[in-house]
Amino acid sequence: MRPKRTPFRDLVRSSALWARLILLTVIAGMPTAAMAVSCTGATGTLAFGTYDTRASLPNDSSSGYVEMRCTCSGLDCIAFGYNIEIQSGGSGDAANRKMKRTGGTETLRYELYRDATHLLPWGEGSSALGGLYLLGQFGSWQRVYVNGRIPAGQAVRSGAYTDTPGVVINF
Repeated sequence: MRPKRTPFRDLVRSSALWARLILLTVIAGMPTAAMAVSCTGATGTLAFGTYDTRASLPNDSSSGYVEMRCTCSGLDCIAFGYNIEIQSGGSGDAANRKMKRTGGTETLRYELYRDATHLLPWGEGSSALGGLYLLGQFGSWQRVYVNGRIPAGQAVRSGAYTDTPGVVINF
């Protein structure tokens, strides 16, 4: 059974710490004059779990996802390119993401990556994830994973920390 799809919004939670990814918008374009492409997006859980302030290694235990499903009408519907951006959230800087403690002012740094090895940061522009949507994929959900990290060595108070970075799919 497929998980329930909530286009444009899906809360992301964990026990002591959570973040939210919200699919704000899907920016529709016309890849060619003869094509009419329409896409729907959804996001999935990114759960960091409990952050240990004494740990010497980062918390790399979280991954979520962004999905898109596209349809195309027209004779030229063979393929089109796209990129998925994850915006900066409350910090205003995708390279310096911060979750804010609920009911407080304390922040906890976190990072989002396009790969499981945490080498390719995921953000906007040149750090967006690019791909090609092919003819055989039209109508089916295409999933890409978002890998999260909380750097070690942050002295923060316990509580729930949140952020709301938007997800934008350009095609």
